[in-house]
Amino acid sequence: MPSIPIHTQIAVIGAGPVGVLAALALQRQGKQVLLIEARPQHADIRDRRTLALSFNSVRAFEQAGVDLPP
Repeated sequence: MPSIPIHTQIAVIGAGPVGVLAALALQRQGKQVLLIEARPQHADIRDRRTLALSFNSVRAFEQAGVDLPP
């Protein structure tokens, strides 16, 4: 398990689409960002709705320069 830094400029809680995009945008602005997610990294995802992105979410990721699989 990676260690948590003692100091960070910004902590984003939740690694869903909004949290990831916020953390990415802040990091690209030169901020030190810590992204925190409650689920362990390799946790089994039973609710498949968490894997679906809306059209506007896909567009936001594309505009941020993130390549999503088809």
